[in-house]
Amino acid sequence: MPADSLYVALYEPDLDEISFPLVVEDGQITARASRRAGPGLTEHILRTRQPLLIPHNVAEHIRSLGLTPMGRAALSWVGVPLLAGNTVLGVLALQTFNAEAPPYTAEHRDLLGIIASQLAVALNNARLYKLSDATLLPAWTRA
Repeated sequence: MPADSLYVALYEPDLDEISFPLVVEDGQITARASRRAGPGLTEHILRTRQPLLIPHNVAEHIRSLGLTPMGRAALSWVGVPLLAGNTVLGVLALQTFNAEAPPYTAEHRDLLGIIASQLAVALNNARLYKLSDATLLPAWTRA
């Protein structure tokens, strides 16, 4: 699956904030600062809880949804929600900037959805582990 950029965006509803624990652009892991949720594609997926495939005319599609372009202008974009039951944890998205790269297809969206479901399970397990209280463990484990 071609990708000039891949990112995982995690949503913190209590703060209405989006963090980016993984951003890869042009083959390099890069840092991206957390930000308040706004009117972008990531937030659209967080709100709708639905995958979004934009094979071409990304800027036009963003405008047609009433959203604001954020970051580098992509030529093709696909994003899927990270869902744990009824809870949206974040978004997994890919984008291309290269005019020679083939546009994303429904097959790309579906494959990304499968990857996202596995990622959501891992993230939710990590979240539950972090929230677990050691005092709930059996006494013999606390010795």
